[in-house]
Amino acid sequence: MNPAKRKTIKKVIKDKINDWLSSLPSELSEQVKDKVIVSGGCITSMLRGEPINDFDFYMKDKESVIAIARHYCNEHGYDGIEVIVENAVNIKGDGEERVILYVPSSGVSGENPDEIDESDEWSEDLIKDETVEVTKYRPQFISRNAITLSNKVQIITRFFGEADDIHKNFDFIHATCFYESSSERLELPPKALESILSQSLYYSGSLYPIASIFRVQKFTKRGWRVTAGELLKIMWQISEIDMTNHKVLTDQLTGVDAAYMQGLISALESVDQEKINSAYVTEVINRIFNSESSN
Repeated sequence: MNPAKRKTIKKVIKDKINDWLSSLPSELSEQVKDKVIVSGGCITSMLRGEPINDFDFYMKDKESVIAIARHYCNEHGYDGIEVIVENAVNIKGDGEERVILYVPSSGVSGENPDEIDESDEWSEDLIKDETVEVTKYRPQFISRNAITLSNKVQIITRFFGEADDIHKNFDFIHATCFYESSSERLELPPKALESILSQSLYYSGSLYPIASIFRVQKFTKRGWRVTAGELLKIMWQISEIDMTNHKVLTDQLTGVDAAYMQGLISALESVDQEKINSAYVTEVINRIFNSESSN
């Protein structure tokens, strides 16, 4: 694919939002149609002429997040999931509201995403079966923080607000390009474009630096570069976090595969915090990961 121009990016995102809205009940669609912000990897992918993995949808207000979450949880047979507004203090000491989906175990899987055939072309995003038409935008996975739908849409439920508020939770500059449905405005900040064009990771500081380390690994596998200075910024932030507190660690693993880390979280929850140190954590990690690699 060739890199997409601004006009193309706007059209692709607008069409995707409208297509998703058409799958919702009319009253809900009307409520959220001007509340959607799309930010993150899909714009980066289009600017680089790469296949889109998914479109990350954020909502501008808490009420829209709750309404969408309840729709997908209650209307699709996931009645055991609670949609809860949580008041919490982040690592900077600031209070914030979060919409958390309390789910049994680490998440609820609707189907195996690997079995779904989806096109990567800009203009084609439908899923067709040879005999019957498959329902679009159906839940594939529901976690504490997001609802993953078919047809390349992920609705982030944990964070909401205007773009600047949402981006406070982001770690890398290139992800701060965004489109908002109310104004049909596409913003491409110069620093983000520099990062994308040079394929260099610039760390902006994050509320979740531990998750950022895992994301660095993901990006470097895709050919992105990161300097020692950018890594040191992340490490410095991590050094200020009390990782022996399992609640803090669970929160810090936002965006990391929850099922992958559940064994570690469970082990930390089962002992007194005073007993948790690097030797204990190393032993637990070796036991968990060596066991997984042998399966």
